[in-house]
Amino acid sequence: MNSKERVFCAIGHEEADRVPIGEWGFGKELVWPVLGEKSLYPRTLEQIKAYWEGKRNQVIDDWKKGLVSLVTKLNWDTVLVHLNIGKNTPIDIPEQIDVDKWRDRQGNILLYTHELDRICIVEKGPPDYALNNVEKKQISSAPNVTKIRFHFKRPFCVRDNFFLVSSFSGNAVRCV
Repeated sequence: MNSKERVFCAIGHEEADRVPIGEWGFGKELVWPVLGEKSLYPRTLEQIKAYWEGKRNQVIDDWKKGLVSLVTKLNWDTVLVHLNIGKNTPIDIPEQIDVDKWRDRQGNILLYTHELDRICIVEKGPPDYALNNVEKKQISSAPNVTKIRFHFKRPFCVRDNFFLVSSFSGNAVRCV
């Protein structure tokens, strides 16, 4: 039984030859040793800075190469594929206000945590900050923050490995 068949059996509550293997969340501590090199995959401070420097295509290439290599080397059946920034999507570069600290256009304070290797919102901006600093037309078109809907796209395979890609609409807590 290949990975695709195994995963479809599990989803369909049918018996497979074994439980499908995969991982939801993992960091550079796992990825980089398996790949044998530093990469912009998975999400790290280096990746976020690469986006800010206009290197979106390099990030996407590293993600594609890294994800396929990781799944192949670890013989996983499935892995979560995160959505990424589209080619022509403008990227807001926050203002750096201190070492490892930024302010975005909504006035939120972002802090880099070394323990998580992430940039997270640690302080919400004042409610009127965005209204005073961004056109009101942009604010009024913000998505509904009370609902998140997942739209499952067609599953795809690389060799015999199964990938399920989904997107969501709505707004979620933001951790870059």
